[in-house]
Amino acid sequence: MSAAGRPSPTPAGLTAIQGAALYIAAVLGPGLLVIPAAAVAAAGPSALLVLAVLTVLSVTIAVTFARLGAAIPETGGITALTLRAFGFRAARISAWVFFFGVPVGVPALVLFGAGYLQPVTGGGRSATFTVAMALLGLCTLINWFGLKASSRVQIVLCGVLAAAVITVALIALPGSHPSGLPFPVTHGFVGIATATVFLVWSLTGWEAATYLAGDFAHPRRDIMRATTVAVIVVSGTYLLLTLVFALNTGAAVTDAPLLFLLAGHVDTSRATALVAALAVVVTISGTNVYLASLARFGAAAASERQLPAWLACSPSCRGRDRRALVTVTVISALGLFGWWLINWDATTLAAVCAASQVAVYLFGLAAARRLLLAGRVIATAALAVMAGVFLLCGYYLLAPIAIGVAATLTGQRARHHPAPARSRTAT
Repeated sequence: MSAAGRPSPTPAGLTAIQGAALYIAAVLGPGLLVIPAAAVAAAGPSALLVLAVLTVLSVTIAVTFARLGAAIPETGGITALTLRAFGFRAARISAWVFFFGVPVGVPALVLFGAGYLQPVTGGGRSATFTVAMALLGLCTLINWFGLKASSRVQIVLCGVLAAAVITVALIALPGSHPSGLPFPVTHGFVGIATATVFLVWSLTGWEAATYLAGDFAHPRRDIMRATTVAVIVVSGTYLLLTLVFALNTGAAVTDAPLLFLLAGHVDTSRATALVAALAVVVTISGTNVYLASLARFGAAAASERQLPAWLACSPSCRGRDRRALVTVTVISALGLFGWWLINWDATTLAAVCAASQVAVYLFGLAAARRLLLAGRVIATAALAVMAGVFLLCGYYLLAPIAIGVAATLTGQRARHHPAPARSRTAT
């Protein structure tokens, strides 16, 4: 799971291990606290089969972007790839879908954190909404005043999150009940499709290989090594946690599934406090990165006419990304109000975000297929599978489609922007 934006690299040049740590931080996030459980709640034990397929897809995507990053180390992300491969109109559509579609996932992040805090604070839906709005407001203020967390802090937090989740899973595993696993398909096609959308939202972020490509000391050698380590760690963590929830389906339907897994194994009060504190810290960190990245992306894309011009401040403006930050915050707040007033589910918001992210990935993989000579077979396979995942999004597709139509209609009135000459780059 990721948002647009470029993590801060090590000044001397990234090693394979440092790159792997940044890739892991780009993919792992607060979704790990809830999404595997939500996938099991939607699809039952068949969520394991879904995750196994998506793990293979993650490998093909990661390899594709790693090859592209090594071939074009100056690449600026999926929108830049789309501009290079297909021109300005396609880049504009991908920028719109990303900027206006992905923020719908931000309220899901803060709701995940608020759900873990509820056992400590008490209260019902209104209390959870209040906590979620407070978390969103705090992250907006952090970005408004330009307080940025370093990439090292993000790596440490993601490392602590992964270690905590693995520890909880290992504690709960001995008391699990494997009786349901021999019959994995229990919730039908709709449940499998829903689980696919949830898990895709959490497993995006491999495009970080393109953002960081120019920062490796030896990109052609170390990008693939970093990608390999990251894929193993991320996929292994998700598979372990999903397995535990598949063996403990009662935990999958709660707002704080990790706390449910700990019940009966450790001191409940201490576990609740520790996991709630970790959830809130990781949620603030992840949401802060999301808002900062989206704001930077929005301001930059607006200055290049790929997004509405009013999102970009003038060169003399002190906070050049503040208009974009306010826009992202408003979209996120509307999602929270929808959850509170119209009973939207947090995982529904995540699914809408996932549909937009999948649409953007289609642009990126199509661009990679066009720009690469070596590795086109893998890029083609990833593109084909991602197209299938896109169709599985069902009526959630209405969000990126509507945004794409809006981008096309408004683009007819935008000033023409010359696109770079199309070219293919061999690895």
